Amino acid sequence: MSSQNERITAVILLLSVLKDRQSLSNVLPRLNAQKSKQKSALVQELVYGVLRYYHRFEKILSVLLDKPIKSKDKDIEIAILIGLYQLDYMRVPAHAAVATAVDIGKELNKKWSTGFINAILRAYQLRKLDLENILRTSEIYQYSHPSWLIKKIAADWSENYKSILLANNQKAAQWLRINTSKICKIDYIKMLELKNIEFTDSLYHDAALRLESPVSIEILPGYKEGLVSVQDGASQLVVQQLELSDDLSVLDACAAPGGKTAQILQSEVALNYLLALDKSNRRLETLEANLKRLDIRNPESTRVEIKCQNAKFFASPDNEFQFDRILLDAPCSATGVIRKHPDIKHLRRLDDIENLLAEQRSLLSALWAQLKPGGILIYSTCSILKQENELQIDDFVRTQSDAHDYPIEASWGQECEFGRQILPGENSMDGFYIARLRRQE
Repeated sequence: MSSQNERITAVILLLSVLKDRQSLSNVLPRLNAQKSKQKSALVQELVYGVLRYYHRFEKILSVLLDKPIKSKDKDIEIAILIGLYQLDYMRVPAHAAVATAVDIGKELNKKWSTGFINAILRAYQLRKLDLENILRTSEIYQYSHPSWLIKKIAADWSENYKSILLANNQKAAQWLRINTSKICKIDYIKMLELKNIEFTDSLYHDAALRLESPVSIEILPGYKEGLVSVQDGASQLVVQQLELSDDLSVLDACAAPGGKTAQILQSEVALNYLLALDKSNRRLETLEANLKRLDIRNPESTRVEIKCQNAKFFASPDNEFQFDRILLDAPCSATGVIRKHPDIKHLRRLDDIENLLAEQRSLLSALWAQLKPGGILIYSTCSILKQENELQIDDFVRTQSDAHDYPIEASWGQECEFGRQILPGENSMDGFYIARLRRQE
């Protein structure tokens, strides 16, 4: 299969996101099942790259085009965007970048478009410096985010919003979590060194390493045997705040796909009971597969139960039973993980935020009733919007008389009135918010 076929595949996937509003997490598994790893890598580079810089490219086209491209020709617009991405961000000779974009029009049976695509990309090459001058005052052009999101992030993080927006357009680092119930960190490091996989140790984590360059899971030593998982450093910090110990009962309220569930079981092998809830059967299948690979589905000393249920409607079977620890990794705008999921810029809308805030409030209220007096609830999101994070917790503590902030003493992230906020790229981690509350005894 030629590389041109890969570009056609990229067009199809980008249409799924930009026109049909499907998420990358839904469309990419089909790609990976159909193509070799090398070909999938090319497609992913094009898809992720165009989504990262789509808003910047749209501003360029607004100057170069006399009128917008018609909706029915969105595929031709995407061919031009692929050409722009190849010209600016890939090691593709300029003539090849233009030629392959033109060939996309032919492959799509729109021969009329070949001259059009060629003319636009040639015009961009000739006018590149002029376009920079024309668009230099446009933050959409400079930072390649939708206008509403730029305004939201700037309002919350006025001093460093520009660095946040730039960080969102970078490729994320790959973090590992070592399964310390099977292998110690020192021994796993030796396995990486034998494979010549370079890494950096972390000062903030119990069992984490950051790779200097991402690798496929097939290359990771011991992955199939369950010795290691891929999990961002910020996500791993969440479970560390639970203060786990023997014989505790733990509720993981929005558990799938299971990274934190597995980390809980690996961090404390002598829990009394762990209940993992999620409202998606499909996502719970992924959770089950992860626990099976790690060989921790039924640890000897911990009773593990997995249920498909929306946590805001959950009540323990015995009204007198409550949990020592509750982890609420709440549904959110995901504005802290745009580096990994650039489709968020296109799928998320400003109107979504109010619905998410209501969902978070409902979950907090419902789960608080399931927490023992003296127990700890961790509230986390992969958002950087204060409404979803410290302001949400501030509102909850003000209205819930027995809820008290239990400060997180740490050197990572930004200290907030409630909890701590990690911004995208800080210590090479995703954007994440973590708050810890204790219920009054």
